[in-house]
Amino acid sequence: MKYLSLSIPGFGNIDSDLPKGVPVGGLFDSAGNPGTGVNAIQAFVILTIIVAILTTLVFILKGGWDMITSRGIKEKFHKGRDRVIYALFGLFMILISFLFLSAASAFFGTDLLPFLKYK
Repeated sequence: MKYLSLSIPGFGNIDSDLPKGVPVGGLFDSAGNPGTGVNAIQAFVILTIIVAILTTLVFILKGGWDMITSRGIKEKFHKGRDRVIYALFGLFMILISFLFLSAASAFFGTDLLPFLKYK
């Protein structure tokens, strides 16, 4: 019979019932260093934030272009203004997500935002 155990730091020794030599997977390796899981989460977070910020920039530029080229047409101007407002709201939500990622980093005892060093 094959065993696999996942461990979360700070929750005790949950793999003590397993036979010797059973690999334990999770966020950290057996030495307590960040493992593959942490690296994958960090890469996903960085990629998601880059895509979100670039998308926000495109929508702000598109909304500004709609406002500039509206030529007095109120509908087109309001459409561009709404696009800029929604893009800025999205950017605000991206910045708020940093708070949630910081809380998750503290909970799991690792650094999910490796590019932010606020110590």
